Amino acid sequence: MGPMDHERWSEAQKRTTVVVDGKELEVAYRDEGSGEPVVFLHGIPTWSFLWRQVVPRLEGEFRTIVPDLVGYGNSDRREGFDRSIRAQEQALAGLVEELDLDRFHVVAHDIGGGPSRSGTGPTPTAGSTSWCARTRPAMAPGRSDISRSSDFPGRRR
Repeated sequence: MGPMDHERWSEAQKRTTVVVDGKELEVAYRDEGSGEPVVFLHGIPTWSFLWRQVVPRLEGEFRTIVPDLVGYGNSDRREGFDRSIRAQEQALAGLVEELDLDRFHVVAHDIGGGPSRSGTGPTPTAGSTSWCARTRPAMAPGRSDISRSSDFPGRRR
């Protein structure tokens, strides 16, 4: 298997419909592997393809779920709807519900951490973990500011 290009990545994505502010929107996501679920959230202005070198290596040990946030990548990108963290929370909640995830871990980059850490969207259950990485222009190439949290409230239904 050669390097993952954006066409192969896109072909492997599944699609589902979520509701954000009463509007039905399509979310593209990749769902591969088996084991404990790990949800990978990209930052802006990227898309799930950001994780192409990470998630394939974890699929033998974890179920990797890698959505395109609404408004990015292959998810619905129509004009005229909110792309805020609040709207992303609703979209992520719809995806989590669709995939019937009760316990999951989160790995997020940049704004992708917002929907999982604000306390109003779906969150991992107690005992799960979240890793958030924020790359800063002032840092040397290849270095990130990484934070870890395991203090999450239970998922609300």
